[in-house]
Amino acid sequence: MNYFKCTIICLSWLVNLGLVGNQQALASQHSVNQPEIFILNSAVPPSKNNQSAHSLDLFIEQVFSELNIKLEYRNTPSIRTFRETNSGFVDGSYPHISSASLHYKNLIKVPQSLGLHELVAVTTNPNINLSQGLAGLNHYKIGYIAGWILIEPLINDFKNTYAIANKKLLFNMLQAGRLDIILYGRGISQEHVNVDLTGTLRILEPTLRADPLHIFLHKKHRAILPLVSEKIRKLRNGRRVKY
Repeated sequence: MNYFKCTIICLSWLVNLGLVGNQQALASQHSVNQPEIFILNSAVPPSKNNQSAHSLDLFIEQVFSELNIKLEYRNTPSIRTFRETNSGFVDGSYPHISSASLHYKNLIKVPQSLGLHELVAVTTNPNINLSQGLAGLNHYKIGYIAGWILIEPLINDFKNTYAIANKKLLFNMLQAGRLDIILYGRGISQEHVNVDLTGTLRILEPTLRADPLHIFLHKKHRAILPLVSEKIRKLRNGRRVKY
């Protein structure tokens, strides 16, 4: 997912001298060699004004906060998401499906997933449905976020597809009638449906595909992988994060 409009998260390490346990001691020792600012590239649209406990960026904030890491959010173009992590310019990136990093040798995946990404089709046209699958919609104008590798294989043979730079523009073009259908994550799409004053915005069923989402770190941070993975596992504990 290289072309998302992203958020850069600056993580200021607050080294806890009281950490105990083998994994924690290892992570603490490793953090001595960390820069003062630990940076993650994030493909998540900021939801700081939406205090939903299920918002993915707020969940990530909690994960790192409980590891004694303070977060600061900044916006940045997404084209550099994996490139910067792979080069070591930044320290990690999220959220991505497993296959997204196949061409980046310096990335390592945090084993525990953040949650499930459900790709759905969204429309304002009451006559559009998925009774014939996505292939039955190939004559409509379909928009999606540029660079989403999980979408492109589904629409390779479609003629009227449009790669859009960011989420805001994507939904605006749909509601302005410039697109017939957009493809996006269920969680954020449902948020838009909930606040749609026209009552025309709706999600088409069923889900087009579902993929676990992961954090990827540069391999130089391999020592902290177990801590991050275990913290995600404990905090998820059946809760559903949305994206």
